[in-house]
Amino acid sequence: MGISFEFSLLRTPALMGIVNVAPNSFSDTGEHFKADAAMDHARSLANQGAQIIDVGAEASSFFRPGVAPVPAEEQMNRLRPVLSVMKGVNNTFISIDTRSALVARETISRGAHIINDISAGTYDEAMLDTVAKSGAAIILMHTGSTFPDTPQSDDPDVLGTVYRYLGERVEAAERAGIRREKIAIDPGLGFGKTPADNWMLALIGWQELLTLGVPIVLGASRKRFLETSPPPRRSEEHTSELQSRQY
Repeated sequence: MGISFEFSLLRTPALMGIVNVAPNSFSDTGEHFKADAAMDHARSLANQGAQIIDVGAEASSFFRPGVAPVPAEEQMNRLRPVLSVMKGVNNTFISIDTRSALVARETISRGAHIINDISAGTYDEAMLDTVAKSGAAIILMHTGSTFPDTPQSDDPDVLGTVYRYLGERVEAAERAGIRREKIAIDPGLGFGKTPADNWMLALIGWQELLTLGVPIVLGASRKRFLETSPPPRRSEEHTSELQSRQY
């Protein structure tokens, strides 16, 4: 069960390794769809220093043509065989990437420690209550309002936008009964943000988000904005605002 886990158990900074058991995932093109391949990949990630293994059965690119959201039962069909062997990966904690409270409930009962919800508990209204009752931990992510499309222009106050939203979601999780020690936040790099917004969050935003008092997850791996250069001067302009910003 996830009851014994809280984020303070991790050595920091902690690495999270990704294992996708969705055949259409953008990050590994479905290479680890089968349980044995997923297990081998998880062991490899653990040997490289990953403390958390994040397993997802629904690609976050479900908006692409020909890619549909995955029903909860199909997610579980993909996850059950993987979870049955994942406990063999020593010294790691299991995270499940899902928006479904049903998937959260069953995977926690099968040994998952963390639920990684890209909707921050807004897609399924039962999610926060489900996690609270289970005793598991949760990662709450920000998704830009234009997702899956990229905004036409930068958000001049992207730090404030993300800070306010995640602050509200942390409060909602606590109201549902999730202890703060079991909450982490993710600014959602690549989710409804311009390249400049992503760079701002990756380079400076995490420092400001730390003031919310919970751990931060930065999912920058293979994101397209890494192919661009950080915008000139914009980071410097915002650096001077960090001391005076009030929310």
